[in-house]
Amino acid sequence: VITGTNTTSVENGKRNTYGLGAYYDLNADYRLRGQYYWADSSDTKKTGGSLAAVGIDRRFGRDLTLYAMYAMVNNEDESRFPVASGGHDSKLASVKGENASAFSLGFIYNF
Repeated sequence: VITGTNTTSVENGKRNTYGLGAYYDLNADYRLRGQYYWADSSDTKKTGGSLAAVGIDRRFGRDLTLYAMYAMVNNEDESRFPVASGGHDSKLASVKGENASAFSLGFIYNF
């Protein structure tokens, strides 16, 4: 699944972003997932970055799925992309030029 190209306006010009995501069912219970996104530099040099994530889902019937995911972001010298945007109106801080990684565990329950 290709997420596509998106040209966005940023504080210092325009930026092209691209993404790719895929999954593979190992069997009826396990699914592997992967995503890769990258953004080129805006009109200001060294403001690009990339994010890669890999994970696995474990399904327990139709209603319950447990998952684990590892993600890492690679920022150029002048960029500060976060590894995650947080939830419930919270933000994870990012530092200009620093790389970050995160590991998450969770579940999905379908009512």
